[in-house]
Amino acid sequence: MAPGKWGALVAAAMGLFALVRPSLRHAPIVANDLNDTNVGIASPVVWITPAGAVAPTAIREEGEAQVMGVALAALSDAELAELEIGLRLLAARVEIRKNPLGEDLEDGPPDEAVRAVRQRLAPTLTAAHYIARRTASSSDGALTVGIGASCTEAPAGAPCFALFRDGVARDRDEGENRARFLAWPLAAAAVVKIEGEGCDVALEALRARARTPETRIALALDAASLAGSSRSRADDVRAAARAVTAKLAPGRSPEVDALRPLGAPAPPGRLVPPVTLSDGEVLIVPKLGSLSQLDAFAREIDEISRTSGPATRVTWRRRPRALQ
Repeated sequence: MAPGKWGALVAAAMGLFALVRPSLRHAPIVANDLNDTNVGIASPVVWITPAGAVAPTAIREEGEAQVMGVALAALSDAELAELEIGLRLLAARVEIRKNPLGEDLEDGPPDEAVRAVRQRLAPTLTAAHYIARRTASSSDGALTVGIGASCTEAPAGAPCFALFRDGVARDRDEGENRARFLAWPLAAAAVVKIEGEGCDVALEALRARARTPETRIALALDAASLAGSSRSRADDVRAAARAVTAKLAPGRSPEVDALRPLGAPAPPGRLVPPVTLSDGEVLIVPKLGSLSQLDAFAREIDEISRTSGPATRVTWRRRPRALQ
């Protein structure tokens, strides 16, 4: 392989290459009657944790393996395949460098390629981190919230609110607004239902779009992904990551060490316990920087859905609106 080519290939492999654009046909999205609320889906909730309250044992902060599980679940099949190839090449390059008779023809050390990969994955990993967590606190520490599937998980007496707001306008106090903002990945998320012959194509288009720099989409997760169902290509990526990290002792390379959570076994159970979707439903999470542009975020989903093909019906189950 020509010098300098490897780094570009690995960056592409992480799902941060040029947009994978399936060949799609035109069909309009169908808005639900309320246009900005949930229809027939259970809303996750957020509660304000009283000072000194002990979180229920079911509520815990998720580790890096959980975050990586969410991130891998959000990548398209094409991106996962490219990622595996890049990791296999990285393993080969590390092996060459360990051999005193080997000659690595690539520009720069392997660490630089890994660093570039992680930088370009940052929006996906950021959203994965925030959506996997079950608690959140304000920067000043004055407000802590819990996130769950229902208010029965909340401490006794804790104010608890549905994250998927209803369609009725009403005044909300500052505490509720701040609590919803801290739970932004779910409070601002969209849910669509995809039906018909092109379901897989439409989901892949959403996943691929999230890898483009101009998009407002951070993650697209279907019901199977949220339930923790394993994807064979994701398992192949984990195996390839282990092949890289097994060749270097921990601590020798901080950048390569950062790949170790990618090689961890798939986390057991649901990836995002507060959310349950039906078959065909997809949870779409915006980037943190797009919270003030939720109308544009929803229009981007409209745009992608229009190209889903005449045999595919995409309907809004929950169209987001401003958090405040």
